[in-house]
Amino acid sequence: MNIWPLNKSNLNLEEAKGVCKKASIAVFVSLGITLLLIWFKEYLDKDSMFYVFVGEYSLIDLLLFALLGFSLLKFSRTGALLVVIYWISSKIYFLYFIPLNYTGLRAFLITSLIFLYFFWRGLEGSFRYHRLRHEADQNYRSHSKWSYVLWGPIVFIFIGNSKIKNILIY
Repeated sequence: MNIWPLNKSNLNLEEAKGVCKKASIAVFVSLGITLLLIWFKEYLDKDSMFYVFVGEYSLIDLLLFALLGFSLLKFSRTGALLVVIYWISSKIYFLYFIPLNYTGLRAFLITSLIFLYFFWRGLEGSFRYHRLRHEADQNYRSHSKWSYVLWGPIVFIFIGNSKIKNILIY
């Protein structure tokens, strides 16, 4: 019995590749928007939610999200899963600590859901890509031994970045 919903996708191999590439494009669009907000922070209204959105750890977020975007280009299931988890947790974090009377909240929610759709499709595409590759070739290895060396620091930064934010709030 297979209860994991991502394995029930009907994407073929080329569609799975395309979905992952679209998700990585969405990651880089999100990076571009965040970079613009960082550059123009001094011109933003102090009551705007976008002003609160940009903090002193935004550059770490940019670096981490860029690494995850490149991992989506390589059809990484771990990277796709971390993109979705990071996106959802960061939006819950901002909604929990930001008052609901900020201007731009509606645009924030709508764009968050649009990006989440692309990230979720990228997660689905990465799982489907590796499933189809394994079905076509039983000797297919989805990752090399070097991926453990590369993913260890990324996961450590991911967990450490969320811990730093929680410590600074209290």
